[in-house]
Amino acid sequence: FEQVRADGGVCAHFVLIGADASAADVAGMRTIAGLMAHQREQGDIADTAPDDTAVILYTSGTTGLPKGAELSHSNVNTNALASVALTKLDSRDTHLIALPLFHSFGQTVQMNAAIACGASQVLLTRFDPDLVLRTMQDHRVTVFCGVPTMFIGILNVVGAAERHDLAAIATTLRLGVS
Repeated sequence: FEQVRADGGVCAHFVLIGADASAADVAGMRTIAGLMAHQREQGDIADTAPDDTAVILYTSGTTGLPKGAELSHSNVNTNALASVALTKLDSRDTHLIALPLFHSFGQTVQMNAAIACGASQVLLTRFDPDLVLRTMQDHRVTVFCGVPTMFIGILNVVGAAERHDLAAIATTLRLGVS
């Protein structure tokens, strides 16, 4: 933080997020605990109907021009439940999620489906093939969803057999969806 400030960083707000919820402000930096200290424990819950818009996903469709596709609560729920049924997901699964959650594949097919069946989730902030293999091994991942390029990246990790227990991964990973 001090180095970024000294270098003339352009970030207007730094917020410290750490394990110590009681941490005091550090040299003018706000903490998440401090920002949340005076908030209500639960916000207002808006009434919604099944046909109300739940998510607007942006797509270029077939024309190449961005469009916001509105998905209803019913649509998102039905898609998640269909994913659970089609892939036989259940609460014993552990999902590794490396897909962007602003897209329906990551959000509905994997994250919402895992929530719908009570499965565990391990989320990565970005796709890194070597990190994916380490996470699959360390968390005994059973489900991984990705686009073809992600699977190709995993297959092309140099030295994977030396750094990862591929047999253990193969034992626990039961489903790869693309």
